[in-house]
Amino acid sequence: MNLSIMQPYIFPYLGYFHLIQATDSIVFYDDVNYIKGGWINRNRLLISGTPSFFTVPVIKASPNKKINEIYVSLSDKWVVKFLKSLRQSYGKSPFFEDVFPLVESVFFEQNVKLSSLAIDSISSVYKYLGIELNFVTSSGSFSDTQIFNGESRVLEIARKCKAKMYLNVSAGRHLYSHDSFSRQGIELRFLESDFPEYPQTVSSFVPGLSIVDILMNNSRDIVIDMFNDYRIVS
Repeated sequence: MNLSIMQPYIFPYLGYFHLIQATDSIVFYDDVNYIKGGWINRNRLLISGTPSFFTVPVIKASPNKKINEIYVSLSDKWVVKFLKSLRQSYGKSPFFEDVFPLVESVFFEQNVKLSSLAIDSISSVYKYLGIELNFVTSSGSFSDTQIFNGESRVLEIARKCKAKMYLNVSAGRHLYSHDSFSRQGIELRFLESDFPEYPQTVSSFVPGLSIVDILMNNSRDIVIDMFNDYRIVS
């Protein structure tokens, strides 16, 4: 089987979905330390025509806490403000009426862990597209591997999954050694993404935004085609 292991992000960018598509199963790496200022609880959308970050508020976030130990702070005020800005910025997008309820439903539950919210956001996209998502969490299925760190833990999880190939985004080349994986009988490969242009609410195309921007502006069939537009390299 082909395997990838990724920290769960809230409505991530297209490249994240490329990685999922290229694998038979993904392990959501939810019991590793939270990265402050990373992409776990934030991303970018076109707000009033400008690429802008949205950040889901969290309670007492710390690099000393694991992702699945942190709760989000979805106050009514934050949710209303976020959804209002989404409506104002994307209300005229061709698939707004289909996609807005999807986003709204993810932010409906307030007392929820950050990891659960992020996984729900990804799962909701697959449900919307009618595609099955095969995943497990590292905390639920591989908690016994926490005695390992870094590449060693990834290798141990891959071994337990009987993976034949481990895939990671090309930006993570420096994290892994081909020799280490080869000794375990596992191919190490990297994924390169294409980011095709599509109609947006601005005249000059902005790549790399949250998947929400793609969903708002494209049909399900086109999004699925985009999901499969990647390359696997050595």
